[in-house]
Amino acid sequence: MTLIELMSVVCSSQPEEWNHIVCWGAGSGPAYRDHLQFYEAYEGSEHVLHVGSHANVIAYIPDISVTIAYGLKWMDDFREPWVTQFPDPKATSSFADVFYNGALVFRTEYVTVDGGRTMLPLPRSRTSLAIPESQAQFVRLLDQFGKKSSFDVDFVRAGMTLSNDSWPSLGA
Repeated sequence: MTLIELMSVVCSSQPEEWNHIVCWGAGSGPAYRDHLQFYEAYEGSEHVLHVGSHANVIAYIPDISVTIAYGLKWMDDFREPWVTQFPDPKATSSFADVFYNGALVFRTEYVTVDGGRTMLPLPRSRTSLAIPESQAQFVRLLDQFGKKSSFDVDFVRAGMTLSNDSWPSLGA
């Protein structure tokens, strides 16, 4: 399977085709996809090892060699004009990592808006909110786990539109 074929399968899949494992949000344990950072000084303490982890893992039921881990924070305070369209202007950005046979094969960022209520795609530029359809499908899939999704409504509220651009852009 090529990476393009893999991403096509992922982006066209449905939530019921995935086994969702909540890792930290509900206290059920680690994702085993950690990011370790050592700090000489961290919040007043010296020599601190800080662990960041994905909060969720999903395994593709038709082919368990395909998994996605998401929720590892990239930016705690994401600011763009479009995130202010929501009742709660707090937004964060996180990574979604696609694994094949345990190997990280693709990484993308997404933005969680409205104080953590909805995940939306990260636009390619600050000036255009045109989102490739497959990128929107990917983030819509992630947004549907563990809650009632408001992706479609919030996608429009943010001022985003769908484009026919190819996604993901690989090899660049």
